[in-house]
Amino acid sequence: MITPSPGAGVSLPLSTRRRSGLPLLGVVTLLGAGAVAASPASAQVGVQVGLVVSSNLVSDSIVDRFSVRANPALALGVTGETRLDRYRVGAALTVSRSDLIGREPQGEFTVTRLTIWHPSVYLRQPLRPWLSGEARLGLMIYSPSVRAGTLFRDGTPVHPAVGLGLRVERRLGQALALGFAGHYDLHRFSTPRLRAEGFTGQTYVHRVSALFSLRRIPVGERATP
Repeated sequence: MITPSPGAGVSLPLSTRRRSGLPLLGVVTLLGAGAVAASPASAQVGVQVGLVVSSNLVSDSIVDRFSVRANPALALGVTGETRLDRYRVGAALTVSRSDLIGREPQGEFTVTRLTIWHPSVYLRQPLRPWLSGEARLGLMIYSPSVRAGTLFRDGTPVHPAVGLGLRVERRLGQALALGFAGHYDLHRFSTPRLRAEGFTGQTYVHRVSALFSLRRIPVGERATP
């Protein structure tokens, strides 16, 4: 948990600048759909869409109680993986965008519109024909639409993240598989502005996501079960 030094405070003003997340998320969707359609026969490429929720990025109750947290966000992603013995090794890129909200006794306010990029690599192991588990290592890249006057004023953080997940799948014919995945990931958060304001340490940020997926089944796996 981030702890302020005596007399420290951080200014998190209301931001009125708004940018739509539709163009950015639309690009990710089109890239993923194109990759599924145009990928080589041996590739295993997929797209994901779902919801991600996060714990507080900043919280304090020593002087005045306040917290800063991203609202639940629509998440879109693309994945690609290959077989390694009995495992699957893959890479994924997920992007989400929502308002970053500050909460204090006087009420709530919007800090900025926040985009989070999450590139990762993962190792997936089948547990049943329809169930698999995975371990993930990646980065959390924070990209606010407004930096001036916010906790991102002096720079935006990039933090390593670790995660675990479970995925269930059902085939749609011989070429496609529809799935649902639940992911949990953990990373530490701080910014240069928070440290300059006297906040020491880092917050452990927990994120949980629920994602529907559609992946292309390689030709070698299309034999009738």
